[in-house]
Amino acid sequence: MGDMGDMFNAWRKVKKEKKQSNLKQSTSILEQSKFDFESRNGGVHLIVYAANEIIDYWPSTGKWIVRSSKKTARGIKQLLAECERISENNP
Repeated sequence: MGDMGDMFNAWRKVKKEKKQSNLKQSTSILEQSKFDFESRNGGVHLIVYAANEIIDYWPSTGKWIVRSSKKTARGIKQLLAECERISENNP
C-alpha cells in the first residue's frame, strides 16, 4: 500500500482506540454517578434516567440527546450537569 493508504490505516486505528477509551472512561464515570442507566448494544448505547426524563447517550462519541426536548450535546460532564439540572427541576 502507498504512503497515503498507510497513513489512513494508522489514523483509523488511532481513532478506533480513542473511541474504545472514551467508552470505558465515560461509562465508568456514569457508573460512579447517582443516575441510573441501562446498557444496550454491548455498552455502545446507554439510556440514562434523570427524574422523569430519558436521555440517550453514546459514550464512545460523547453524544447525548434528551428524548423529550431533543436537546443534543456532547460530553460526560455536560451530560451529568444536565441530569443534575433535570433532577433539581423535577424532584
